[in-house]
Amino acid sequence: MAYSCSTQDIVTAAKLRTLQQKGYTFVGRNLSNASALTETEAKRISDAGIYLVSVYRGLNADMLSHFTHAQGVADAREAIKLAKAINQPKNTYIYFTVAFDVDVKNISSHIVPYFQGVLSVLQSSGYLLGVYASARVCQYICGDFNTSRRCAWCKKNWELAIGAYETWNIKQYTESTRIGSGNGEIAVVGEESSKYGGGGWKY
Repeated sequence: MAYSCSTQDIVTAAKLRTLQQKGYTFVGRNLSNASALTETEAKRISDAGIYLVSVYRGLNADMLSHFTHAQGVADAREAIKLAKAINQPKNTYIYFTVAFDVDVKNISSHIVPYFQGVLSVLQSSGYLLGVYASARVCQYICGDFNTSRRCAWCKKNWELAIGAYETWNIKQYTESTRIGSGNGEIAVVGEESSKYGGGGWKY
């Protein structure tokens, strides 16, 4: 297992030194927000020996109405375009975000069709499916990592305890905190990868 982080901050050279000083082995970065990962930043992180974990978050990923088959198709196409723009290697993972807790009924009616839409595009793209969500959603969508070639990244403090789901790949273990100082100060969320690996990549 490895302890590391995700961040919404652009990882500058100074911030990267902070991550290195902490001994972090991977960093989760978004492909799709205002501070989205660029190829320059990705190369800086990769050259430092730290793995990248790519996350795609749809514009309304905190709303149940976002999760339809058609939206899954659209999000997958956009995520693939963004991954290709930074030359993310093929046969690596993109985590798609469900940014709220979901009960089983709504997983069946909304989340499953959404990921069916994602997979209908992703399967021919060369990229692999990651699910960034509650443990309940990860368990429902991913099942057993060993047989599914899907990665699960579990959010902290939602209804189904992570302890009830054993085949996660990454789990959140702290809320956002700031580390480092001066130009090296960076806001991070503590993350842990499991024995199954976290789906990270390098150039």
